[in-house]
Amino acid sequence: MTARYAQLHDETLRREIMRWHERVNIRGERVALPVRGPLEEAAWMKERIAHAEQALPNGYCGLPLVQTCSHPNACLSCDNFLTDASFRPVHEHQLAHTRELRERARQDGSLRLVEVLERDERSLTRILHGLDEIDADRHRFDVMPPLDVVRLAVERQHRRGGEGP
Repeated sequence: MTARYAQLHDETLRREIMRWHERVNIRGERVALPVRGPLEEAAWMKERIAHAEQALPNGYCGLPLVQTCSHPNACLSCDNFLTDASFRPVHEHQLAHTRELRERARQDGSLRLVEVLERDERSLTRILHGLDEIDADRHRFDVMPPLDVVRLAVERQHRRGGEGP
């Protein structure tokens, strides 16, 4: 029975960690690790290594580890950029700052800079919207009562005709 509890704990822990590590790309689309299948463990390990190797101040580079980036500091326009809810305050601050810079550039007549800042503003807005969707889903799941594994084990034992603990 202890092995079953350990397995339940491991599965529950993995599910919660996977849910916590949901992230979005620059279009606000969810990008999730494979949850089931033969590549699950490999994907999980690769993800952890990539986060350690290619951490950015506002997310992670999803570029394969064996490749190098030819456009550093252009992450908000890169399809390999990934981020999660832990970076929300950075994105919110960056969006406010980008809007201030855009308005200043517009007043100065710097049309090219306005164009670049508008692109970054769109990416940041989409990223924050994607994170909002993840938070809404997380809240919906958090409303569900927690799983009582002890009660489930006792009920299962009773159904089998055995005695409780």
